Amino acid sequence: MVFSELSGTLIFPDVRRNNISTIKTKLESKLNALKERTNVIDNVLSFKMIAINIVSGIGKSPYGYLIFRIYKEGKIVIEKEDHVLKIHWSVKLDTLYVLALFSSIAATITARLYADTDIVWSVITGVAFFLLFIALGILFIKYKMTELTEACVYSNT
Repeated sequence: MVFSELSGTLIFPDVRRNNISTIKTKLESKLNALKERTNVIDNVLSFKMIAINIVSGIGKSPYGYLIFRIYKEGKIVIEKEDHVLKIHWSVKLDTLYVLALFSSIAATITARLYADTDIVWSVITGVAFFLLFIALGILFIKYKMTELTEACVYSNT
């Protein structure tokens, strides 16, 4: 088990509507619409978030939410065996860990200063926030990757 990346495999039985090249093109266009830089080699799509200026992302810019995106870098592999389409994806989790660490530090400080708890309970609160943030982030990434993949496999356009 690798802690630095999350991966999953989606299996689509008997997909006749779209072939691999169509699905690959749809995935690439959807990732580009999400401000991701894609690199396609054979049936492997590598994506990485386009670097943006942090100063312009903090204000009222429409790119403000991009700074906090937790699925910034990954890979999608498309394979077809007999009548089964397998799409294997992996996403690096470094951004999720950093955001979880900052939220746990903030929770620890808040519990210590404003709730007037002992240091032990403050640390327990921080660890709980860290684990909760990681669990929710992993569920969110799995949901988004499944949604992205299914939209490309089952859509007609």
